[in-house]
Amino acid sequence: MQSWIEPLESRQLLSGSPNLAMSASQLVFSQVAGATTAYQQIKLKNTGSAKLALGSISIGGANASEFTLSMKRMPIKLGHGATYSVKVAFKPTAAGLANATLDVASNDPDMAVCSVPLRGLGTDGVFEAHEPSLQHILDTFRIPVNVGDLDPSTGVLDGPGPSDEVPLQLMHKAGKGPVRITPIASYSWDSSPVAQFGWYSPAPSGPVNHKLFTIPAHATETLMPRTTGTTKFDPGNAVFGLYSTWPYQAHGPVYTQDGRNTWASPTGTDHQHEVRFYPYKTPDGKTVANTYVAAVEEAFNSDFQDAVFIISNVAPL
Repeated sequence: MQSWIEPLESRQLLSGSPNLAMSASQLVFSQVAGATTAYQQIKLKNTGSAKLALGSISIGGANASEFTLSMKRMPIKLGHGATYSVKVAFKPTAAGLANATLDVASNDPDMAVCSVPLRGLGTDGVFEAHEPSLQHILDTFRIPVNVGDLDPSTGVLDGPGPSDEVPLQLMHKAGKGPVRITPIASYSWDSSPVAQFGWYSPAPSGPVNHKLFTIPAHATETLMPRTTGTTKFDPGNAVFGLYSTWPYQAHGPVYTQDGRNTWASPTGTDHQHEVRFYPYKTPDGKTVANTYVAAVEEAFNSDFQDAVFIISNVAPL
């Protein structure tokens, strides 16, 4: 079911007036410099009682030239419940973050022009030295968290320096409903599959793993990677951790408990600390309760963006 988003955080629907709602609060893209992404679609909907007149739709902002707009002829009027689709693609000219806005002008009395952020992450290639840093990935999603990277221009998490990291090796469910995991990035070697993810019970005889989802082949080196399987689970009252397996690597699973990562050196750069957690924050800096960003290192180069995901409805043990 489509979840429609109002342009303003809090607004009142005026009786007998049009009202513009969006199918997304932002669009996020990733691509190698010089190449073009597939189009992403955003739908505009009139949730008001009077006709919504769309006057113009355009792309603005500092890097507007790196985004392409595709839509039907304008202007157009939408009756109550009617929708209008707009498509946007991204072609970066260089590695780094690109910012623009999709600007929609209408007769909505609350906002004459509604702007949807467009965020693009360009790279100068794929794999290893060409990959973006964890900090730049979170910056693309407008997650204002400091990961402690002393040089975000490289893919490696240098240092790390002072950061917003929180200890979260084991956890439990925070409230009603399932625990949810939302993968937002995968920058790792391609294999079939790229990786498998799940949760585990830390039993005395060894971890009991429960598989959840997979990042399939060719779904890496990108933001918002495709997944197969389920990204939600209900552990009940049990204490649990998270794990992942990486077929490209000969070692065993990566666990949120440092001591279980026996494939890594306890005296090495990461000291077997291969999953880092940070509080999840909204673009205006508000911390979302019981929600965290997790960053996974599956090899030995300390980049911590082999997999990046948001996990919600959890609390530290």
